[in-house]
Amino acid sequence: MTNIDKKCAEYGFKVCDYPKKIYDVLNEELAKLKEKSSTNIVNDAKAIQKNVADSLPDEVKNFNEYVKIEVLKRIISDAERIQKSKKSNEEKIEEFTKERKFSGFANECENSLRKVLGILSREGVFASIIWIESKEDEESYRAIKYQISKFLHEIFRDRFSGSPDNLREEILSVCNDISQMFFIKQILEQMLTYTLYRARSLR
Repeated sequence: MTNIDKKCAEYGFKVCDYPKKIYDVLNEELAKLKEKSSTNIVNDAKAIQKNVADSLPDEVKNFNEYVKIEVLKRIISDAERIQKSKKSNEEKIEEFTKERKFSGFANECENSLRKVLGILSREGVFASIIWIESKEDEESYRAIKYQISKFLHEIFRDRFSGSPDNLREEILSVCNDISQMFFIKQILEQMLTYTLYRARSLR
């Protein structure tokens, strides 16, 4: 495996591995809550959201500041909905602390990746970035865009800032060079194929 191959795999895997870390830490916090009695799961949810955010490694924390993984983002609204129900405190805790399954994100990510890889193969690099940006209301596309920006910065350094917000303009600039454009297409296909394999393995 060449150094480029390693980077493709490393950044490709992170598209799924960082969200998986968030799910894992969240489920650990929910399991702790299940063991104690609680009368206000909304307050518990706020504490859990903060604990998860505080305990994430810095690079996962930075990732989530941009991507905003939905399962963590909606933990408080889940608690508010359950708190309003007429269930007993024990039933409320039971419902609220159910394990959040990562398979949903993995399936969504796999579907998104198939679409991105198809556009990348048929239409090219810039079209695939435009497509990703058009779908940024979906967390899987935000995760893909974030890691593409970090990956291209790792490979090209000064040509890419590593900021997802600058990705489209930076791609457009670099793609003026045909040889660079084909190289980027090749390595993005490789990186996103690794992501696809990772998503499948984590379903």
